[in-house]
Amino acid sequence: MLRPAKLDRWSWAVAAILFVAACEDARTPVQPPATQFDNVATGRPEAGDRARGQTECKPHSRGQSGVSCVAFTSVRGPIALEIDGHEGRVAVSASNEGRATVSGLLVEAWILQGSARRWAGSSAPFSCGPGPCTIPAGPSSVPAGQFNVVASNEFPGTGTLLCGPATMEIDLTHDGTLLQTVTTTLTISHSGGCLRPERAALSPTTLEIGGLEGTATVTVENDNMAPVSDLVVQGWIVQGTARRAAGNSAPFTCASGSCVQQFNFVANNDFPGTGTLVCGSATAEFDLMQGDTPRQRNEIAITLSKPGGCP
Repeated sequence: MLRPAKLDRWSWAVAAILFVAACEDARTPVQPPATQFDNVATGRPEAGDRARGQTECKPHSRGQSGVSCVAFTSVRGPIALEIDGHEGRVAVSASNEGRATVSGLLVEAWILQGSARRWAGSSAPFSCGPGPCTIPAGPSSVPAGQFNVVASNEFPGTGTLLCGPATMEIDLTHDGTLLQTVTTTLTISHSGGCLRPERAALSPTTLEIGGLEGTATVTVENDNMAPVSDLVVQGWIVQGTARRAAGNSAPFTCASGSCVQQFNFVANNDFPGTGTLVCGSATAEFDLMQGDTPRQRNEIAITLSKPGGCP
């Protein structure tokens, strides 16, 4: 009968080394499926293609940083922001599947719209792992895991942000090197209104009731990405409880940017409205209308007189 060959001490030593190596390999972290955040509003990841900028988590020997194993686990961004208005908040968490703590991490937010790209805010630098990690609390009572973001054309970047759809890009970086990017959609509005009468002027500013007309000049600002049509500027004179129509522009379309409208402006108690205009101080009101929908108004102070003078 055959008997197993006896192992000498050298053979035992080699077998022991191989056993330890096999155990070490078994303890190596397994790369989880790459994540693409298809619904960052809820922070729910979906297994699928690797998110742009994310590198594969590879096994690391002792002493390596494990940077490629740091990735977002959830991202939540605002759905709307006002240009130069109140800030929103981004909430993120991350995880490090490597073996060593990684420092020098940063989360930054950018707003993209057409050719425009503007910085919107960032977290404080933080360290991560091994395991789950949360960015530290920010200033002004911002809780851990969140940071403020603002839409502003004064922030670093290029182009001009306008009212309309945009994209928020949220980047995870390590010492300036991009590790991962996720995006979410948002809508940008303007704290002063996306369509408004920005300036109004009247010449002269003293009008005779039932007399000659003046000339109104109204500058309309369109902060939308596209032209807006079916617009009219309606003029009124308001004095106490009296309110009388004073003239209006022709219907017009305003492209993105500024457009100027001029029209005759008259003080007359025979015009549509209520009450009676008399000599004294009054207000010229300019209402921007889109169809039957009022948008915004602009007002300037004027004086009313009468042909032949006031008593």
